[in-house]
Amino acid sequence: MLRIDIDWTEIPGERPIDRDKPAVWRPKDGFTFTTTHNSYGFVNRIKKHGGQAGNIAIRILGQQWVDFTLEESIHVGGERLEQAVEYLRSFVAEGEVTLEAKLLAFPTGQQLLDYVEEVKVVLVREADKTAADKVYTAWSNYLRVNTRDTKKYALLFQENVNYGYRRNVWGLRPIGIATCAVCCLVAGVRLYQLHHATGEISEEVAGALVFALVLLALWIFRFSADWVRTPADAYAERLAETVETLGAKTITETK
Repeated sequence: MLRIDIDWTEIPGERPIDRDKPAVWRPKDGFTFTTTHNSYGFVNRIKKHGGQAGNIAIRILGQQWVDFTLEESIHVGGERLEQAVEYLRSFVAEGEVTLEAKLLAFPTGQQLLDYVEEVKVVLVREADKTAADKVYTAWSNYLRVNTRDTKKYALLFQENVNYGYRRNVWGLRPIGIATCAVCCLVAGVRLYQLHHATGEISEEVAGALVFALVLLALWIFRFSADWVRTPADAYAERLAETVETLGAKTITETK
């Protein structure tokens, strides 16, 4: 059983969304769609729910490219946004459509809530983020504690191993870069000294220098934050999927 203590004496910092009044959704990172399919999906959802997008950037990216941007005060509905995309695609027909928007405006709060329900996200106000983080942390801890059976949750365990390995390698990155840089310097100096003394290039030292350079390149360019994030995201997805296999659980809210 997962228990989450709630302070019922706390005064909410925000009112609920008024379903009858205009509403604006302005996520911190905006809305970004990097494929033609997802961009058109966004346009169709706006059309369906009667919304308007603001601070829009449309790009058609291919061998040639088109970039079209509107400032924030210009709000565009789904029909006009689709027309704009089609017009820009007439210049670069083979390019990928990407679309960004900073906000969505709806005539009523209900239309916003309908849109949010379709895209399966949870609206969190700035004042509620601390409380929301506590809930997310509690659920994450609960799932980790109840999925320690490595046989039953073998895929989750494997993703965790992959993430742990890459995270440890990432932690050693500064040492790896420094070590390889020193090895490159030592091998380079030694190669120069031997060549200066004998007029020949030592294959052994040259090989060591190339090997050190390759490792240095790996530490700098391969072992990056994105390299660690890939298995981290995969582990998070597998962990979230265990909600279905754990079955219905009771959340007790206490005063």
